Amino acid sequence: MSSSQPGAEFVPFAQFAAIEHQLMATASERDGLARERDRLAHERDEYKARAEWLHQQLELAPKFWRATRSLLVEAQLALPLGPLTVPQARALREAPVAPE
Repeated sequence: MSSSQPGAEFVPFAQFAAIEHQLMATASERDGLARERDRLAHERDEYKARAEWLHQQLELAPKFWRATRSLLVEAQLALPLGPLTVPQARALREAPVAPE
């Protein structure tokens, strides 16, 4: 009695094992690529954070003190204690540097 439906044929064990092995290898390769993608994303984020940290440190350098201070609100600086609005880092890059 043979079936007329496709895929209803008997698959030998060796062929089934080979297909299973190939599927496992493909899944393993996919997982390895996912781990590599995650590692590269982490490195990218780490380098971005390091670059931003470096820029923040450069803002504190004596060469940029006047430019940084010029971006702050004078009324807030006059208070002994109180809120202080910190400008965006990009604004300092565009601010002119006054010679000392």
